[in-house]
Amino acid sequence: MAVTPSNKVNRNPVPPGASTTGYVQASDINPIVDALTGATGGTLPPLALTSTVGTAARTLADRFSDVVNAKDFLPVGWVSGVTDSTLALQAAALAVQYGGILLIPAGKYRLTDEITIRAGVTVMGEGSADFTDGAPPSITSPTYLYQETAGKSVFFIGGGAHMARIENLSMAPALVPSHTPAIDGKYGIRMEGSYPLFVWGVTFSRLTFYNFERGISIHDPHAGTLAPPYTYDWAVNPIGIDDCRFQYPAIGLYINTNNADALHVSRSMFFVPQNGNAVYLRRFGFSRFDTVFGGSGSPNSVGVYIEAAGTNPVDKLAFVSCQWESFTNSLLVAAGGTYYPTNPLVIEVDNGIAELGSDVTLSNAVHFISRNSRWSVALYVNSANVKVSSYDDHFDSGGRWYVLVGDERDVWQNVRLGPASAALPGLFASSEFDSGRMTQHATAAPVGGKFYVGDRVINSVPTVGQPKAWVCTVAGTPGTWVSEGNL
Repeated sequence: MAVTPSNKVNRNPVPPGASTTGYVQASDINPIVDALTGATGGTLPPLALTSTVGTAARTLADRFSDVVNAKDFLPVGWVSGVTDSTLALQAAALAVQYGGILLIPAGKYRLTDEITIRAGVTVMGEGSADFTDGAPPSITSPTYLYQETAGKSVFFIGGGAHMARIENLSMAPALVPSHTPAIDGKYGIRMEGSYPLFVWGVTFSRLTFYNFERGISIHDPHAGTLAPPYTYDWAVNPIGIDDCRFQYPAIGLYINTNNADALHVSRSMFFVPQNGNAVYLRRFGFSRFDTVFGGSGSPNSVGVYIEAAGTNPVDKLAFVSCQWESFTNSLLVAAGGTYYPTNPLVIEVDNGIAELGSDVTLSNAVHFISRNSRWSVALYVNSANVKVSSYDDHFDSGGRWYVLVGDERDVWQNVRLGPASAALPGLFASSEFDSGRMTQHATAAPVGGKFYVGDRVINSVPTVGQPKAWVCTVAGTPGTWVSEGNL
């Protein structure tokens, strides 16, 4: 039997519960296998290599399972953007062995239910942008999956699905994206589980999420509600999110499990609508955002919202070379969360930018550490348990710290300001703080303002016979000051 284009057919099993109409059957495939192998049984001959490595015979099923092409599972007459592709894509995903690849070629795939991804499976598309977002005009759409059913996600990853990967495709809740999120329970990727079925090594890269209620949702439904050992909740780590775009989500990234350690979001962008959140952290572990841009321009929008619900729900958060602009708040630590003053949430910002609105509001037990960052916005301290360290930060005109609750002198831990002088209120401008104690440069001891024991003023015009500095020995307004000694 000659193998011609008309009878070159790959495996195409019928998904569970589906009609056999339009699907290739085993009886159709067997003659082609015979023609390819020269014998029955489906065993291809060994590869013709000079060495002995890799020359063992492999079954046809083994070779096909290395890379499974979703097109081989689509029914006859499939129409891009019209035909329900749910059963076909789910069958293709189940056909991939651990370590294998599910290739979803360019096209519009209509879904009415979720596609479950198992451990060790890589889902790979052929592009993550529509031609309106940068692809050549000749490409009407690379790989584009959209979910029609409310309350359903495009992909589901459950407990135990280690080393799953999804990359290089676009997802949306509708065939035609808009600038308004679908508030109907539709998510791009839903990860859900609980102790003891942990997940590790999950990565998402080169993905575009349009208009979802949540782009990526990582959720333990029992978080903080069960007795030991379940109080440890669901361990999901590490998590890698790289080179992704979140277009107009209600929430771009949502995490509610306090063992979501080693989250790393890098080279990604969030464009948030009114009342939207780029990132919503309810319970989380150590997390790092690296070279991330967030923008909005809409009222009541938040870059990173930290709720911190439950007992000891947070760990440490780091932002490196991130920019936030046109949010109502670039960072908002909610006042209603549960924290521990002796074990505060540590937030570190390095080489960051917040501008065009995008205020920072800090509440509860938080130690906010900022280095070499530019703030053209207001930074509000809204709790007596907030501590601040600021190293060589630059405050544009109008950008400064505001202490709304508590004594500002209890807030500043280690402060060494950069060029701006209005960053700290009143007399604290152009000062340095070390563990709450202040150092200033002036020509004389203070005659006004409130000072504490241990505050120090260094003589800015030192001359022989004059004091080199003055030290506050009794707190007050301005307190009692004693010369350290003459030069």
